Amino acid sequence: MRIVKICMLFMAVVFCLSATAEAYDRQSTDTVYEYLAKKWVYYDMDGQEIRVSKLSSQWGSSGNTVIVNGTSIDPASVFDKKGRSIINPAKRNRAEPVIIVGKEPGVLRGITDAHNKKRSVTGGGLPDLIWDEDIAAYAQTWANQLQQQNDCKMKHRRGTDKQRKYGENIAWAEGMEMEPERVVGMWYDEIQYYDYNTNSCSGACGHYTQVVWRNSRKVGCGMAKCDHTEVWVCNYDPPGNWRGKKPY
Repeated sequence: MRIVKICMLFMAVVFCLSATAEAYDRQSTDTVYEYLAKKWVYYDMDGQEIRVSKLSSQWGSSGNTVIVNGTSIDPASVFDKKGRSIINPAKRNRAEPVIIVGKEPGVLRGITDAHNKKRSVTGGGLPDLIWDEDIAAYAQTWANQLQQQNDCKMKHRRGTDKQRKYGENIAWAEGMEMEPERVVGMWYDEIQYYDYNTNSCSGACGHYTQVVWRNSRKVGCGMAKCDHTEVWVCNYDPPGNWRGKKPY
């Protein structure tokens, strides 16, 4: 039996796993295949990022296997970010998780985790967001425009603008330097104005509902400074705040 040692990054947690060529039944392997198909960022033993260039599921006389980049993966060795086995949640990964801050640049570092901490305690626990560099570039472009044309004051992209293809949250501060947890906390604090039973707001609560929108899966953010002010922009995909729908 060939043993392959790899480290996988699920959201912001790396687990070192042992993969074998042992075959498993169709149901177990299909479950893992479906999970891996949604996750594309991994790390090798040296901490270098690799991408899944080829993912397939094979069925043979000895059972079903998942093939990642040509290597058979033991379905029982795949864990989620909380260390639970994908095919048997009662089984825990004994390896100590290595926390990865994320790929957010500079002052934005940690803003994805700040979102996910709030999502983890809302609605029974919501799926984590993943940092997306393309969405981040989109957010930074708007932050830069607000810096250049609006003195860093808050202004959303027009709702009818075809360029507004993501959900959007904006925060603004004067005379202080904000940090990711404070920014996301400001948005989340709008929970006090939201009534889940009636799905209505007694004040501004759209930033909160976007932070905890269950179907949103990716986030990207940008920040710009003026003389004594700064503006933060986060965009979400898929967008939230659909009229008449609850966030979770």
